[in-house]
Amino acid sequence: MSLWECQDNSEIRDFITRSAGIRNRVSSLAEESGGLIDALIQWSTLSDLAILQVEWQKFRRESNEMLKTLSAVINGTYAPSDSLAQLAIPMVKLTRLLFTKLTNTATSQVPLT
Repeated sequence: MSLWECQDNSEIRDFITRSAGIRNRVSSLAEESGGLIDALIQWSTLSDLAILQVEWQKFRRESNEMLKTLSAVINGTYAPSDSLAQLAIPMVKLTRLLFTKLTNTATSQVPLT
């Protein structure tokens, strides 16, 4: 009796379903691992300063999001937090400026090693 003759057997259908799920999971993990390996190879070729600049760019983007959120708080109906949000904006802008300056540092300068 072949597998196709036993289609009404729920155990076989469950096994096939689980097998397909496991195959899909292994495939996605292999793809993710390949991406991580490529990123690791790319990072290994960068100088210390270049690696820091990549990280600082993330902080700069987060600062932009923080400013949007603070602006929404000030312009919204969150009256008790208005003064705190207004006090935080200069600090966030200074932080964003710092990370902008750090990420725009010329790479011709001596790297941090």
